[in-house]
Amino acid sequence: MGITNIPYTAKGHAGVVDAVAPIQFWLDAAGQPIFENWVIAAGQVLPAYTVLGVVTASNELVECDPGAADGSQTPFAVLMEDLDTSATGLNAATEVGVLTGSGSRMINYNALVANAAWGKNDLRRELGKAGFATRTPIYSAL
Repeated sequence: MGITNIPYTAKGHAGVVDAVAPIQFWLDAAGQPIFENWVIAAGQVLPAYTVLGVVTASNELVECDPGAADGSQTPFAVLMEDLDTSATGLNAATEVGVLTGSGSRMINYNALVANAAWGKNDLRRELGKAGFATRTPIYSAL
């Protein structure tokens, strides 16, 4: 098993310019990215690339908030697709694949969607502790 580049189009959020940058994943024997299935807590509308934390009491993922005191203040995973667990008929915890930091995952920092309370250097440091290597492409504007 090794690391390879997969072309990935990063979506623009909150005024961030759209970016096309390689993001590295660990691949399985069939060449597919390895994601871990986790339960995303109900009542959230989350865009792709949202930084997530784990609520200790429920073991469910929510948007990582540095001001929280329930465990979710620590970055743990990145959501790889848009997800709405608040819509009618889906207002329940939903299990989806997320990218966790296990295995030193390399991610495009500019593509991440994070709580506005995070300082850039603080988030980079905490993501590093979680096993993510953050990189910023030299050129990513379309």
